[in-house]
Amino acid sequence: MGEISRTVTKVTLPVVTEQFFIVIMGSVNAIMVSNIGKEAISGISLIDSISLVVIALFSLITVGSTIIVAQYAGTGDRAMMSGTARQAVMTAAALSVFVSAALFAVRRPMLTALYSAADQGVLDAALAYFTIALFSYPLLAVNSTAFGVMRGSGDTKTPMRISVIMNGANIALSYVLIYGLNCYLGPIAIDIPGFGVHGAAIGLTAARLLGASLSLYAIWGQGSAVSIRGIFRERPSAPIQREIMRYGIPACVESTMFQSGKIVVQMLIVRLGTAAITANFIANSIFGLINIPGEALCISAVTLVGQSVARGDGGHTKKVSAYVTLLSSAALLVLSLAFLPFLKGIIGLYTQDAETASLTYGLLLTLTATLGILWSGSFVLPPCLRSVGDVRFTMYVSVACMWLCRVVFSYLLTVVWDLGIYGIWVAMYMDWVFRTSIQAFRLARGKWVREFERISKSLAGR
Repeated sequence: MGEISRTVTKVTLPVVTEQFFIVIMGSVNAIMVSNIGKEAISGISLIDSISLVVIALFSLITVGSTIIVAQYAGTGDRAMMSGTARQAVMTAAALSVFVSAALFAVRRPMLTALYSAADQGVLDAALAYFTIALFSYPLLAVNSTAFGVMRGSGDTKTPMRISVIMNGANIALSYVLIYGLNCYLGPIAIDIPGFGVHGAAIGLTAARLLGASLSLYAIWGQGSAVSIRGIFRERPSAPIQREIMRYGIPACVESTMFQSGKIVVQMLIVRLGTAAITANFIANSIFGLINIPGEALCISAVTLVGQSVARGDGGHTKKVSAYVTLLSSAALLVLSLAFLPFLKGIIGLYTQDAETASLTYGLLLTLTATLGILWSGSFVLPPCLRSVGDVRFTMYVSVACMWLCRVVFSYLLTVVWDLGIYGIWVAMYMDWVFRTSIQAFRLARGKWVREFERISKSLAGR
């Protein structure tokens, strides 16, 4: 177990640092936007739900390429690692441009159809933000794919550094573009007007452009573990694309259906009013702060388990999967309790509205009671199972739990039994109970072993 602990620490610490800066800067950004008004933060929260579905589509490439690169890293085959990286970046760029163009064409009727119950001010803010943010999706797709292949190769420090730079730029640019800047540098007067919601979207897009540029530069040279040099002469490779899709398609279906279910839930939240929308957004932002180690281990699990597969030792792979899941649970339990005395103060940074603050505090109290027990089995264990080839099972579980549990019970608890926004979060916890139970049973029973053995033999023969 000592070897596993050292490996997990080496891979995960840079990811924890990266997630810390991403979440902190994301929270600062949310606080800045919230000071424009409830309509602005509510409108952006509606677009965040759509953005998560788009990111889920991009996981078609990101997840598949990360797992494959991690497996080749375990065998030391740098040529195949780089070949996979080139194919992944090409496909991510093409897919993301197509998706962004399609969404741009239907953005107005789509928002009206999805969120017709929202106040007009909220819809106007959402449309303004979405129109600009759409241009950042291809940059996000390329950046996420580059991060994935770097992490798959075992390099978690470079994505960490780039994330810190990118999110720092986002905060600086967004502050200036949201509020404006009026200052004097000697005889030079600087007067930049504030653009509100438009400024937040422009700052985000500019930061993603910076991140994508740095990521591509990091994997361009021959000195990196994976290199995309020569990508402009690269032609699509059917064998590599099939491997990416074999892992990526189930992960994409799983993630897309999950995030689509969250949009349905968001539509129910919109019916509850602006205060409920804002409270849900703020509570999720603070949830992200508490959940930094969980998200980091969720990301690291793909690299850790993927590289473990190359050893051909199913027992070791099972130990790694169990270790990262239990470590995540322990960290989340400690952090959720540590945050408890400071919740009201943190909420006060986001809003001074008494109704919104009260709702947010109540939601976070329920989270404290459940996060450390249920979240890790629901979301850290699935990437472990995917990395050993058990991709269809995790897809089936995710889709079934989201739509048969979370969506259905969200409707019953909010519309039929009138529990308001609390009903949405109780339905989420019920979803976690089913996910954790089913996936822990799967790992314990070893149904994934057959696929693990097939992949191990395939890697050993290359």
